[in-house]
Amino acid sequence: SLDLLRACWCIYANPSISIGSHERVPINTVRLGAFHTIHSVNGILAIDDPWYEPGFVECRPFVPISPNSDASFKKSISRLLSRLNSPKLPFDFRKRITSSLLLFVRAFDEPNPGTAFMSAWTALERLCLTDQNEGHDKVIERCSVLFKDDRMFHRSMLNHLRERRNEYAHDGIISNNARLLCYQAQSYIKRVIGYLFFSANHFTCSDDALKLLSFKPDPNVIGKEIAARRFFAKHLIP
Repeated sequence: SLDLLRACWCIYANPSISIGSHERVPINTVRLGAFHTIHSVNGILAIDDPWYEPGFVECRPFVPISPNSDASFKKSISRLLSRLNSPKLPFDFRKRITSSLLLFVRAFDEPNPGTAFMSAWTALERLCLTDQNEGHDKVIERCSVLFKDDRMFHRSMLNHLRERRNEYAHDGIISNNARLLCYQAQSYIKRVIGYLFFSANHFTCSDDALKLLSFKPDPNVIGKEIAARRFFAKHLIP
């Protein structure tokens, strides 16, 4: 529950890019501290011994910096949590979005950018793939179609991410720009999560919503598909 709340915070609070050398600093702006404790319901320590987080990297606390951004940030988080907990959100959508948010926030807690990128790609796969037999081409296909005006650019970018992922997974080659790859993967994760929230109003199953993204974004192709389904409904369904 704590990680899910942190994920909602980080969706809005994480930077989209950074300038300078921060190769061993996690991307998440809201992270757990150096020590962990367990408390009873009344707040008293349940166990005296704390746990130490060996991977903890100190950073400045997150504070919204622009005028009125504190209220705006709270409003955004409240809206996201309300949508996530809404009884109108189908269980299948809630399950996919929740598990992906947890993968997202845990990926960017990692100070090693190569490891963080690999975990972020896993989150993207969890969001985009409907079957374990589907390949990375489906991730590229379904993400890029969400960008109406720049599909070819984003297809090239996603192919680049896929190639870097394969180099790391199969050959152990870590890109010098691994942190930049993390920011790029993060942008696609946010985009697909936004689509799933929107499409939940139109589908009862997240797999169906994702398979729709595999259609070629051509009006003629989509028109023929609509006509074929109408024919099926009219003549073949009793």
